[in-house]
Amino acid sequence: MIERLPGNKRALITSIAFVLAVVNPFVEALYIDSPTPLMVSHYALAFGGGLIGYYYFRARRSFLAYLGSLILIAWHYPDLYVLSAVDLLFRAADSLTVFVAGFLIGASVHSMRYVEKLALLILWLIGDSTLAVALLASYPFYSNPPVPYSPWTPGSEQLTGFVMMAIMMGILGFILFKAFRQFKLIY
Repeated sequence: MIERLPGNKRALITSIAFVLAVVNPFVEALYIDSPTPLMVSHYALAFGGGLIGYYYFRARRSFLAYLGSLILIAWHYPDLYVLSAVDLLFRAADSLTVFVAGFLIGASVHSMRYVEKLALLILWLIGDSTLAVALLASYPFYSNPPVPYSPWTPGSEQLTGFVMMAIMMGILGFILFKAFRQFKLIY
């Protein structure tokens, strides 16, 4: 179902750096103060797993990318998101499964048709943009009172929305740059 590829040392080092940057007691202690570090950790872990999946493995079926996407969506459900910030067991499960989700998506990219890749990218941008705009507008998505055990206030979510938009624009810019280079629209 998944075959091994030769790999890429730079991708491995980058993946390890992403994981170590966010899975440590110093960063995890910040989760109580703001939802932003937890959201950044989701990006870092998913990208770290994606790099390992893409450069070291090849899934023969693209359905694993959809499974990875569902895992990522599940962890952004308000109750699970807040629990991963306040409970160590949930945090460990969150970190592990978000990394695995990235791995599944990365390993599946090789077997996906162009339309599948484009659809997943567009759906991710729509989903993350919708959440980011809601957070920027101070809609209390992850804060107290909608999630009664949340340590965050609605005002603390605005920075998270801004950071999400910045990360998405950076990723989209990188993808467009690579696409333009591939089609020789820029040099």
